[in-house]
Amino acid sequence: MRNTKNNNAQLNEQLAKFKTLVQEEIDTRRDKATDFRIMTSRSRFNLIRHMLACADKNKEAYEKLLQSQDMDFNTLNHLGIENFDALKNWVSVIKSQADIMLKLLHGDVNNIKSDDVLELNQVKKISHIIALLYTFAKSCGDEFPAKNELLDLIEIIRPDYVYKPYRKLIAILSSVKNQPKLKNQNDSENIALDQNSERISKLEERINELTTQNNDLKAELDSAYVRINSAEEEYERLQDENSKLALIDVLAKMNSKASRKMLDQFAKSEKTLKELAAKNFQIPSEIASVSLCVRLFMSTMRSFGVSPVHELGDVIELTLNEAENYDYNGTDFNSDDEKKLVQVIDTGWKCEGIIFSRPSVVEC
Repeated sequence: MRNTKNNNAQLNEQLAKFKTLVQEEIDTRRDKATDFRIMTSRSRFNLIRHMLACADKNKEAYEKLLQSQDMDFNTLNHLGIENFDALKNWVSVIKSQADIMLKLLHGDVNNIKSDDVLELNQVKKISHIIALLYTFAKSCGDEFPAKNELLDLIEIIRPDYVYKPYRKLIAILSSVKNQPKLKNQNDSENIALDQNSERISKLEERINELTTQNNDLKAELDSAYVRINSAEEEYERLQDENSKLALIDVLAKMNSKASRKMLDQFAKSEKTLKELAAKNFQIPSEIASVSLCVRLFMSTMRSFGVSPVHELGDVIELTLNEAENYDYNGTDFNSDDEKKLVQVIDTGWKCEGIIFSRPSVVEC
């Protein structure tokens, strides 16, 4: 009986420390996280809550969830959820694992296998962990002192930082599984156990401390992997973005007045060659290579995503505000609402939606 009370006291003491740790984590994240980060975390948290609730409904509710503004298909793909049945199976696993955590919290370890606890330690998918912590916290009632803090944490924390508090909580709960379960013994056995209880208690505390440290290190390693992958993805994105900006800078210089609007000249030459070909005009062999160079150059530009803003000769309407995006040649606008009919004399150019050379127009 004394050992059981000691175990309960140790568990309560560790849970109280966990509550303090979670509150400190909340305060730190609220101070450091941007509004965008918090909004992104809440968006993921709301999606997971909707997924858990949807599994208890029907396929129509699942289809509606797919159309909602909270939907993030990357989360579904990461969890391997391809349809409503897969969602129900995933939620069933979440509830089963949360039930194991509840049993550990209650000290009801008789029907828990070591593999069950090992499985909890091996969970690595962030969305799975958030769903598991949410389900556990909502089910454990007031006997879990960090319930409200844990719910606050998983709502605002950046997803990859959820590993550490999860691992620590599992380490605290799983220590109950390793506590010695005393059965009815005779008086001499109880006396012997009492004599060694202090030594055993210290050993257990050390084991629990090492287990917690080990789980913390694993959590830090997992978190480091996530941050490294995130950094690699950001590096690749910046490389692509810088390459694109460098290309646009070259193209803008190519079609500047200093370069005699080279891209415009090539485009006009290509148009002329097409018109001559339509009239069955035979290009003299002496300049056939020039024709080939023009076609190859324009084909290369198109492969880079370069395209005209307008077609040469197009007739369009412009207001005063719209004219600011063009090289406009014509009479002054009398008001902001006045529209003028203009003709495109230089097409202007864009690359993947970014305009690097403005079209030139003249008033009709």
